[in-house]
Amino acid sequence: GAYTLNVYDKTGTTIQKSIKVNSAADAGGTYDMGICNNDAVKFSITGLEEGKQALVSVTLLLQALDPYIDKMDIVCHDPNDQLTLSQPFTADDFSVSGGKFVFYIPEEYKNTELTFTFSDLYSHYGDATYYTGGNGFGRYSFVTSSYFEPINGNGNDGLYASNYNPDATYNNKVFTSTAGNIRFKFNNAEDLDNTSDEEEGYLEEYPFSVKDYLGSANPDNNAGTPTGAFAEMKLTANPSLNQHSGIYYVFTADETRWNIAPSKAWQHRYYAFYRMDIELQAKTYTPTLAWEKIYDKTCYYKNDEFPMVDNENTPAGGVNTHSMWGVKLGTKDGTTVVENGYLTYKEINDAITTAVASGDDINVPKTKSQILYVDGSDLYSMISSANVTLQTLKTGMADNALVFLPENTTSTLDNVAFKTSSGSFRAGKDIVLTDRMPFFTPYDIQVDAANKAIYTRTVTRDLYGKDLLASVILPYSLTISDGIHTNPDNTTFKLTKMASTNFSLEEQEKYNYYGQALFTNVEGDATEANKPYMVVTEDNGENSFVAAQTGAKVLATTDMKKRTIVIDENKKYDYEYLYMGEEVSGSVDTPSGNITLTAEGGYSGQIYDRAHSEAIFYFAENKFYNLYRLKSYKRYLYSYPFRGVYSFAGTIDNNVKSMNGFDITFDEGLWNTNGIVDMTSTKVPDMAVRTGKGFIQISSTKDQTVRVLSLNGTTFNKVTMNAGDSKTISLPAGVYVVNNVKITVK
Repeated sequence: GAYTLNVYDKTGTTIQKSIKVNSAADAGGTYDMGICNNDAVKFSITGLEEGKQALVSVTLLLQALDPYIDKMDIVCHDPNDQLTLSQPFTADDFSVSGGKFVFYIPEEYKNTELTFTFSDLYSHYGDATYYTGGNGFGRYSFVTSSYFEPINGNGNDGLYASNYNPDATYNNKVFTSTAGNIRFKFNNAEDLDNTSDEEEGYLEEYPFSVKDYLGSANPDNNAGTPTGAFAEMKLTANPSLNQHSGIYYVFTADETRWNIAPSKAWQHRYYAFYRMDIELQAKTYTPTLAWEKIYDKTCYYKNDEFPMVDNENTPAGGVNTHSMWGVKLGTKDGTTVVENGYLTYKEINDAITTAVASGDDINVPKTKSQILYVDGSDLYSMISSANVTLQTLKTGMADNALVFLPENTTSTLDNVAFKTSSGSFRAGKDIVLTDRMPFFTPYDIQVDAANKAIYTRTVTRDLYGKDLLASVILPYSLTISDGIHTNPDNTTFKLTKMASTNFSLEEQEKYNYYGQALFTNVEGDATEANKPYMVVTEDNGENSFVAAQTGAKVLATTDMKKRTIVIDENKKYDYEYLYMGEEVSGSVDTPSGNITLTAEGGYSGQIYDRAHSEAIFYFAENKFYNLYRLKSYKRYLYSYPFRGVYSFAGTIDNNVKSMNGFDITFDEGLWNTNGIVDMTSTKVPDMAVRTGKGFIQISSTKDQTVRVLSLNGTTFNKVTMNAGDSKTISLPAGVYVVNNVKITVK
């Protein structure tokens, strides 16, 4: 019989959706409950006639409870909280051993009893109530946290208690000052093997609860050894006291958030534990710094003055020599070099501050702002102390500076990567790139699927609603479909590249003309990292566009190229730190009858000099200009990081020198026609266009979208018209194409 299927919300009290079922044809629907982390789905049948039956077949897609976490911090405190050292534990898999954590402390604390706590419990799959949540369903906590204890002293009854709050925030869940002294046997798998004399063996599971753990026998020792208990963790570094190391078991849990089922089973919360071997050693290391000059010269946005380069380091003639550096960290024990010692962030920061204070820009940078990376990946660990944190170390460095941490250290700060057991590097959180500022990475960096690489370009849009064009080069790939990339926030832009050029001089005034370049969508399912592209974004009213990629792999920028300009035997000029795109061939009225352009860009910025006798086509005002056509008093072209230009390969003759540049078109029908297309024969009778001085007026007799294009195919404006509408659009003087009709604005 016909009926109504009612699906309730996460609380089990309100009907969230009603589905009317009249026949078998109504079957097969899919209903998403959303992110609710529930122990049950409640539904009811209503509207069924007496004597009829409702045929219902339900398939549920559920996610298992997951107590396994991604990270936690182990923190060492002295009694007065003057010394605070932390090391992170990062879980690469489902291993239950956190490994051995050696805390090196200054000699002065050798006989001081130090306390250990666990904090910043973190999972990529936390729900929206967590400080980094919103990506999943998890409701994780320490079993001995202040959140857990009041509601769950003896099992799982707390999930159904009146004081249980499903909206409780993370604050009291991610810290604990106690840990277990023995492990817990969740099953008897370790007792089952194929060498046993027993004919049969059966897997048995032992559900965990705090009640069952407290006072339980130690599964690793004989009778008389400690029984299960939770206690504070205290150690003293002096080996003679026999209290310098300990083994602790940190229990974690994941639970259902909304509990509406009539059953109250232990399966509504699930547990795991991590074994932590902690040892204290009193030892003091001092840092060593090995400086690497990455860029001899750069061009970037430092202030609001023009030219926007570091003028205080720009000698006469305008060639900027401001350098950028990286530093590799090492350690010494006295005068002996120790390859895998530890350092505190305070020691690192103090050493860098002292070094740059005496820097001469030959062997050491002059300022901390010249540092593009700090590499501590070969150390044993990097730790916080004396209120100096990783954020303190990063402060004052270059905007795009990266910090590489060793295997035993991690962070959830942006632009930080840590070494994995395989030797590769993973980002702690996001890789955030600042436009117009130098960038460099000596290693590939894998960003987690829950995080992203982000580049933001600030743009200036005009008053006429043009599509925005911008040249860009990025150290990571962007996924695309039909040339369009979609950001995590669903904003989109198109990626294109030059397909061909045409610089015909026919019917043009020699020395005062523009050629054309045809740009086509990038093919495939992804762009290539470290290759220049042209970005096209429609006018959305924003003054920026963002290129964000989840799970990106940021590629090392160590394979940069050098291009040399040879004037004669005595004159050679080098352009360094470049990445090259494809070569593009086209036609031009030169003796050879063709022209070859090569896309190039990079992350140092470049200063191109007119005196070097080469043609550089740079992007501005939605077209490419020839460096030779800069006004006579402008000798230099300042090209910032993350941008691209086209360099000309071949003999520079007067025809090439006379090119103003080239317009950009995305329509093959408008290409190779000097930008002028006569479409008067295709006038649309349901639209009238009237022109005046600085405007056009459009009247429409039907619902339609009207696009106003420049002659090279660039969108100036796009308006939605309803039948009977009349709209006025302000435009500068020029020739335009309105829905395939050429018009002139005075």
